[in-house]
Amino acid sequence: MPGPIDMLLGVEIYKQIFNGRKFSLSEGFPSAYASIFGWVLMGRAPSKSYGSHQAVSMPCTVDLNSILTKFWEVEEVPTKVIQDPDDLLCEKHFVETHSRDSFDRFIVRLPFKPGYLLLGSTFDSALKRFCGLERKLSKDSRLKELYMEFMRDYLNAGHMRPISPNVTSNRHYIPHHGMLKDSSSTTTRRAVFEPSAPGSSGVSLNQLLMAGPKLQQCTSATCNI
Repeated sequence: MPGPIDMLLGVEIYKQIFNGRKFSLSEGFPSAYASIFGWVLMGRAPSKSYGSHQAVSMPCTVDLNSILTKFWEVEEVPTKVIQDPDDLLCEKHFVETHSRDSFDRFIVRLPFKPGYLLLGSTFDSALKRFCGLERKLSKDSRLKELYMEFMRDYLNAGHMRPISPNVTSNRHYIPHHGMLKDSSSTTTRRAVFEPSAPGSSGVSLNQLLMAGPKLQQCTSATCNI
């Protein structure tokens, strides 16, 4: 049956198209040749009006659209994400340990890695960093006031609370310092906590915790592949 021509292929790629398989029809009819596009009919075909003439036809045994679809599926990045075993363990930890307080806020235990090392003492290094922070604040009254205001907001919001001086075991300290950014349109001052600071054992809190899977949506502005 007549149809539109999609493309013209030169004879120089003949051997790349046909694989040698052939199926001969009755005498006076075209033969079928196996090709990478499907079966191709080639040869002489009878005609009542003009007698026998050379005829070439290339009907494909499969739809070209389905072939193109499969091609794009091969090229696409797999949609099924293979999760890391550590990420699955971190999610399991969250499911088993998280809860909500009376203000409907989440409470989650720190996801320590299995067989993690001891952090050691963190008091001395945190105290040293805090003394350095006090010296810095004593030289900048504006930063000191803003920093104290930020800490009061933390207390009022319930993000932290005073600790009992009688309890000294199983206690870790995280160094922190103040940041002031006048150009910011949202938060001009904030406290930066540093869980990457190592304890007396030489490892930090960050090194002892499972990171877990990425939760944010990946966009061209936030992710690089």
